[in-house]
Amino acid sequence: MRYKTRRNLFILFTLLFFVSIVPVILYTQGYRLDTQKLTLTKTGGLDLNVINSGSEVYLNGKFQRETNFIFRNAVFRNILPGDYNIEIKKDGYHAWQKTEAVKEGQVTKFTTIRLFPVELTGGILMKDVQNIFISPNEKYSIIQTPSPATTEGETTSQLTYYDLNVRLPIPLLTIQSDEVIRSVKWSPSGIFSILIDDNINSTLYTGAGAEGEVGLVNWSVFLRRSYPTAFNEDAIVLPDNSRDVIYVMTLEEDDTYSLNRVELTQGIIRPDIVTGILGFTIADENMFYLDELGSLKRTNISGRDTVEITPTAISNPRKDLTKIIVRGDRRAIAVINSGALFIWQEDQPLEKADDGVINASFSPDNNKILYTKKDEAAIYWTEDVFGPPKHLIGDIERVPFENINNAAWVGYESNHIVLQSPTSIMFTELDERGGRNTAEYNVLTEESGVFASNLERQEVYTLLPDKNFVFLKYE
Repeated sequence: MRYKTRRNLFILFTLLFFVSIVPVILYTQGYRLDTQKLTLTKTGGLDLNVINSGSEVYLNGKFQRETNFIFRNAVFRNILPGDYNIEIKKDGYHAWQKTEAVKEGQVTKFTTIRLFPVELTGGILMKDVQNIFISPNEKYSIIQTPSPATTEGETTSQLTYYDLNVRLPIPLLTIQSDEVIRSVKWSPSGIFSILIDDNINSTLYTGAGAEGEVGLVNWSVFLRRSYPTAFNEDAIVLPDNSRDVIYVMTLEEDDTYSLNRVELTQGIIRPDIVTGILGFTIADENMFYLDELGSLKRTNISGRDTVEITPTAISNPRKDLTKIIVRGDRRAIAVINSGALFIWQEDQPLEKADDGVINASFSPDNNKILYTKKDEAAIYWTEDVFGPPKHLIGDIERVPFENINNAAWVGYESNHIVLQSPTSIMFTELDERGGRNTAEYNVLTEESGVFASNLERQEVYTLLPDKNFVFLKYE
C-alpha cells in the first residue's frame, strides 16, 4: 500500500474516531436526543422510595416496574426533562399520585412514599369502656370497665393495665361504687400513678408494667400521716426513673406553683424545691420549667444547679399551667403559654412561633414539631433539612383540617401525620411537591377524643361512640 493511501486511511479513521467518540462521551454524560424538539438534551432522573412492597410504579400512565420487599426503590435514570405524572398503585390501597418536573442534570427524589389502605382494618381491644388513660409513649393504657359480676344493689368497675404492644390486659384494681378516679399520670417511659377519691379519703397508687406483670403500691397510709396536702393537688408528676418518687405542684397565693418532692419509700418530703413556676416537665434527672418572669430554666431534680437556658424571656406570661415539651436530645424545647407557642433551640433565643396552639409534639427524627390549632395542624422545622424537599429552621407548613381533636406522627421516618376530628381520621404526607396525598376515613369517635398512634405497630387507637376501644391499622 502506497504511503499516500496509508496517510489518507489514517486521516479517515482518525476523523471517524473523533466523530464517533463525541456521541459516546455525550451519552455517558447523560445527553439524549429529544425526538420532539430534535435537539440534544441533558437528561435527569427520578428516585422513588416506596415503603409498601408489591407496589406498581407508572410514569405518564405506563407501567414501569413493581417494587418488592428487598428493592423498594424505583430509580429512573437518563430520562428527558419535563413534567411527569407519577402514580404508584397497590390493590386495596389508595393510589399515590404527583405531577413533578424532571430537570436537566438533576435527580428528583421522593423518599418514604407511603400508601394507605382504602379501608382501615382493626379490631376491638376492650368493650364497654368507661375511662381510658393512654401513656405518652402510646404503648400502654389504663382502662376502666364495668366489673363482670357485682353483688345485688352495688356496682363496681375494673381497672386494667393494657400493654398495647403485646395485646396483654392485666387486671389492676376493683373500683367501688363510691370511688371516682380523679387522675392517672404517666412518666414518659410508662410509670404511672392513680389517684382515687371516695366519700371520705383519697388513695394514691404508683406502678409500672414489666414482663407481663404490674407492680402496684398503695402509698396512702404514709401520705395521710405525713403529707395529706398531696391529696389536695391535681398536679402530680412522676419522674422517668422511679415509681417511689412523686412531685406535687402546689398552687400558691400569687397563682404560681411550687414544686415539692416526695420520696415515698424513704418517707422524706422536700417542700418548695423550686418556686415561682408557671409550668414544668421532668426528663431524666432534669426539670425544665418556666418561671413567673417568663424565663426558661433547667435544674436537676433536687432543685440545685439551676441554669437559665436562654437570656430571652416570654413577655408578660399568663399564669396558666404552661405546657413544656422537651425534645429527645434535650437540644430543643416547645413552650405553650395561654395558646402562644414559643420555640427554644440550642444556641438560639426563645422565639414565638404561633398563637392559638392547643398541643405540640416533636417528630421521631427530632427535625420538626407538629402542633395543632382549632382548624389546622402545622409543622415547624427545628433543624435545617437539605431534602428532599429542602426546609430551613423556622419553616412552617400548614395542613387545614376542621375541628381537630388530636394529631400524631405516623412512622419513624416522620414524613406523615394523622389528624383526628369527631367525625373522621385523615392521614397526610408532608411533602407538598406535585400535590399533597391524603387518605381520609369516616370514623365517628367518642366525645372524649381518645386517640393515639403507635409507631411500632403502625396503628392508631380510638374510642368509638359504642364505648369500644379499638385499634385501626394503616400499614
